[in-house]
Amino acid sequence: MVTKCVLFMLALLSLAMPVSAQPVREVFNYPALELNANIVGSAEWSPDGSQLTYVCGTNETLCISDSDGSNEYQAIPDTYQNVIYPIWSPDGTRIMFAAGVARAEVPFRTDLYELNVVSTEVRRITRELESNDYSGSYSPDGSMYVFSRQLEDQALNDLYIVNLETLEVSQMTATDWADEQDPAWSPDGKNIAMSASYDTAEFCRDGECRELRQYDIYVWDLDSSAVHRMTTHAEWQGNARWIDANTLVYEGGGMRAQNVYWVSLVDWVNTPITNCKPNECGVINPRWVSGSLIVQSFGGIGQDAAFIQGWQITLS
Repeated sequence: MVTKCVLFMLALLSLAMPVSAQPVREVFNYPALELNANIVGSAEWSPDGSQLTYVCGTNETLCISDSDGSNEYQAIPDTYQNVIYPIWSPDGTRIMFAAGVARAEVPFRTDLYELNVVSTEVRRITRELESNDYSGSYSPDGSMYVFSRQLEDQALNDLYIVNLETLEVSQMTATDWADEQDPAWSPDGKNIAMSASYDTAEFCRDGECRELRQYDIYVWDLDSSAVHRMTTHAEWQGNARWIDANTLVYEGGGMRAQNVYWVSLVDWVNTPITNCKPNECGVINPRWVSGSLIVQSFGGIGQDAAFIQGWQITLS
């Protein structure tokens, strides 16, 4: 059954790839990682592609393994619960993650913590008692970190930047009418991509229509403070990652079908990379790792992730 799913997805992905893409190749599949019935989600590759970090276990802690799933170990103490969104530093020596630490005197909140992979030391980065902080993206030199924060009295996220030497936090956006999340710092340090709900749109499903937040990919120019809208698709667009200083990959779509796209900052043209049909499959979590695009894909909406595949993309 797994083999059939893999072949099915290979066919879909190869049909939809840009002309400049190289052949699809399977990286590994989740059923093969039942040594890791442990994997809960949020798998992220190290910058050189040699290791994975991910949320694991019943306590949803942080694990690290080789990229094929071998040599797995729990990387942080059990004190840290409900870990989400681990992100590697550009040099591969640190991992930022959001986690909650239960404290009797305050409600459960998530703060940012940084793991030194070599020394295994965990450093607390944020200490805001009236907010939930979520992981985001390191600056190219690893000295700063952009992340989303949801204040206790607000339903929406704003973006913040923390200086990792001084731990000083600066607010980047302040829009009480829009949600901003999934920030990603460009490799040249000049832009930050994000998913934001600056518009609403009518979504219709099974004959019922509702006005909902429209999440699109935006790019914030840090020099000019100009914000450029990069997508205008229906439904949700997010999880943007940079291929280079001028090119983004991202996932988009709804619960019935999700696909991966790339968009150029030069001409703002959006190009589909995958072509999943409604209720057949989905492709999510695009990551550019050591020259290869890695995606998580699954056959049949609502099923667990079946496998992960990657292919090399060269852009002309």
